[in-house]
Amino acid sequence: MFGLTHVYSPLDIEKSISTILQRTLSLENKTGITVECRMVEVAPSVTAHYTESYFREAIERSLATAVCMQLRLEKGNLLPPVIMAVPHENSVLDVKVSLKSIQMLTQVENLVCPFSLRAQISSPSSFVGMISSLQAAAAWMAAMEAPDIHLAIAIEAFQLLSGGNPKALPQNVPLFHIGGYFCKSLVKNSAWKSGPFGNVVRTVCAKLILGMFGPVPRPFRVSAASAIQKTREDGATGWRVHLTEHGVGLRLMYWSNRDGTLEFSNIGPKGEEFIYDMVEGCAASGGL
Repeated sequence: MFGLTHVYSPLDIEKSISTILQRTLSLENKTGITVECRMVEVAPSVTAHYTESYFREAIERSLATAVCMQLRLEKGNLLPPVIMAVPHENSVLDVKVSLKSIQMLTQVENLVCPFSLRAQISSPSSFVGMISSLQAAAAWMAAMEAPDIHLAIAIEAFQLLSGGNPKALPQNVPLFHIGGYFCKSLVKNSAWKSGPFGNVVRTVCAKLILGMFGPVPRPFRVSAASAIQKTREDGATGWRVHLTEHGVGLRLMYWSNRDGTLEFSNIGPKGEEFIYDMVEGCAASGGL
């Protein structure tokens, strides 16, 4: 379709598609929304690039499904960004749909077909644009495991970087690690998903990996009466930093590795100052 036969063979395409299909859910299964469209209008008209009617109808149905997600979002929440497989200059798509029918796992009151919806959907055309369109808080809320938490912190760090330098790139976010007990400690201390301490944990972690200290880190001592900093057998040194000053007095415990990367171990209240000594316990590692 796009004149790339000199770059990809049919076998290359077949393998790629098979891999994608094996690794991903259908949009209907992911959103719990199934639509039948009467009309879909997109500005700019990116769907016109799909000359095959089957592909064009599939893309229009996908965009209609994305628009219908607003029926399930709380007021003020943004629709997720949509990546198109065709080149376009606009970073936002204006999509208007008229539906013959819609099925949703969670029914919406007073919803009678046919009906129409309209929404603007972010449609970045580059990796930098994709990362810039994401919200760290939303990624944190949607987290299911350690790599998701890692992503939310990395997005927060990139947003901090790009706020001071519009030319900052995702690869400028330093490498860091999530320890094997970190997520469990978030759940235990009301910082998981919508927990009241989630935002402060994410922000402090992002500032630490960028060296933008707010609360000043202090060495994690081997005991309350000792002046010796706790050191792991691989040479990593233990640190702690205040997350909250009042109430439970949450602390963040982390390791600083010999290569300069940080490993977030766990959080805990002021009366439970403990750092998990897990040399091979990283649940997620990398940059952005």
